[in-house]
Amino acid sequence: MPEQARSYASAARRAVQAGFDGVELHGANGYLISQFLSSNANLRTDRYGGGVGNRIRFALEAVEATVDAVGGRRTGIRLSPGAGFWGPRTPRCPSSTPRC
Repeated sequence: MPEQARSYASAARRAVQAGFDGVELHGANGYLISQFLSSNANLRTDRYGGGVGNRIRFALEAVEATVDAVGGRRTGIRLSPGAGFWGPRTPRCPSSTPRC
């Protein structure tokens, strides 16, 4: 996954070199980052799946790599909290439940 996260940084670097003021990573509407964030789409059993702390890992890696490449003032991320794109929202459940 770190290689995929770095691809966001490479694209951002090219965009800024081409004259764009900044970039926005798309983490909503079923795009890759939103798939990792979704408890319904992300059924991984490695360090990128399971609880929220693991599901957010890819988004954080992509943002960190992009900030390192073009700076924090040129980096944004679009999220859609609670979007039902992949089915029902993750219910509120006790912290002992691993999928929450």
